[in-house]
Formats: sequence, structure tokens, C-alpha cells
Amino acid sequence: MKRSFRKSDGLSCLTLGFIMWFFLIFISLNLREDIAFFDAFFRYKLYAFFILPAVVVGVVYSAFSLGQGRNVLYQFAKFTVIGAANMAIDIGLLNLMILETGAHRGAYYAVFKALSFSVALLHSYTWNRFWTFEAGGGGQAGRQFILFAGVSGTALVINVISASIVVEFVGPSLKGFTPGVWANLGAVSALAITVFWNFLGYKFLVFKN
Repeated sequence: MKRSFRKSDGLSCLTLGFIMWFFLIFISLNLREDIAFFDAFFRYKLYAFFILPAVVVGVVYSAFSLGQGRNVLYQFAKFTVIGAANMAIDIGLLNLMILETGAHRGAYYAVFKALSFSVALLHSYTWNRFWTFEAGGGGQAGRQFILFAGVSGTALVINVISASIVVEFVGPSLKGFTPGVWANLGAVSALAITVFWNFLGYKFLVFKN
């Protein structure tokens, strides 16, 4: 099924770009002394405020054009940029809590990761329901949220366990990175594991037509 690229799609892309920018600030505050990219991002954050949303619009519109408006390709493009915003929220909140407490591992880290991932999941549910899969109507909100909770609850368990394994076992055995960097590597690796699980679960179970 084909569809058009609407003005609301462009506004959604801009909004997601601004969300990414906002939470990248927290990541940069924690990692700017360890990773050159985040130091550069923090120093040029005002430029990034305009560039990042424009890039998101360009990526989604390019995917839309290449797919000639076909729904499944466009859905995956939207899911991808929402996922990038989810990652920024998840890791941004995680870094904010690490900054405030100094806890890079252990039980506190697991709790922080669960909290940050849960907030990102709620963000994901809202955007994917109303924008990616356009399943906001039909009076099925209760059923959709229960299914979403099941798919996402499984993803949460996978996410926290995966991140904790990297931080607790992989990090201490390898040298060259600071605890703060390993905390973020754990978060990124966990998200990489859960992204396809979430897309397939949302498309074929939670928000199926």
C-alpha cells in the first residue's frame, strides 16, 4: 500500500530530532572527557540543534522516496528514527543518573538501566502507535497496551541482563576504557539486541491491522 509524505510526518521527524539533541546533551556531559565525539558535540551543540532534526527529516524522506511510498519500508524508516530517539532517551537518562550518583555498575546500574529503558519504552509506545503503525483508533488501546507490555517487558529483561553482563563481566576483563564508557557500551549493546525483537513484536502482534 502506498501513501504520501505529509506535513505532519515532517513535523514528527523534526520533533524526534530535537528529542535526540536534548538527551545527547546528558550523554556528552558524562562522556566528553572520554570520547572526542561527545566533546565536539557539546562544544557545537547549538549547531547540532539545527542540523540533527534536518538530518532526521532527510533520512526518513529519502527512505520514503526510495521505497516509493510503500508502507512497510516507510514504517521501518519511522521505526528506525523513533528507535534512535529511544536510544538517546535511554542512554541520556542513564548518564544523567550516573552523573548524579557516580554509580557505573552493580545493583544501582541495573536499577538505573531499568528506569531509563522503561521511560524509553513509553516513548516508543506512543510514537509507534500513533505514527509508525497509525493504530491509534478503533478502541483497542487497552488490548494494544497489554500486548505492548508483554513484548516490551520481555525486551526490558533482555536489555537489563545484556547490559549488566557487559558491564559486570566483559568490562572488567578488558582494559582501555573508563567505567563510564563501559556503562554506555553495555547500554548500546543491549539496545542492539532488542531492536529487532521490538519491531517484529510491534508490527505483527501489538499494532497489527
